[in-house]
Amino acid sequence: MPGMKIGEVAGLAGVPASTIRYYERIDLLPEPKRIGGQRVYQPEVVEDLEVIGMAQELGFTLDEIRTLLNSFRSGEGPNQVCREMAEDKLEELGELVDKAIKMKRILEHGLTCTCTSLQGCYVAQRGSTS
Repeated sequence: MPGMKIGEVAGLAGVPASTIRYYERIDLLPEPKRIGGQRVYQPEVVEDLEVIGMAQELGFTLDEIRTLLNSFRSGEGPNQVCREMAEDKLEELGELVDKAIKMKRILEHGLTCTCTSLQGCYVAQRGSTS
């Protein structure tokens, strides 16, 4: 496959081309090959960009994302630093999932409740799931 130009990658990943260039500068993405001075990307860069975006949405720092991606790219598997960070992040994500589930239940209850205040609705919702 001849590869994709930066505009194609940006369109597929839903990010500006400037973001892709920035990620290359800070070592989140490897420098692509160049043909005639133009960057040429392989399809897997789109997946990398999706992972970066998802991780950012979930509160990962760029340094944390770099650590994870570089560990996977090493071909040696996750190193100890990566493993420790992953364990910490798994705990954080578990807490985030728990909060999201609680909020989902409150919203679901709110669609059918007749409460006149959030406090009453929240208390009624908590009592119905215990």
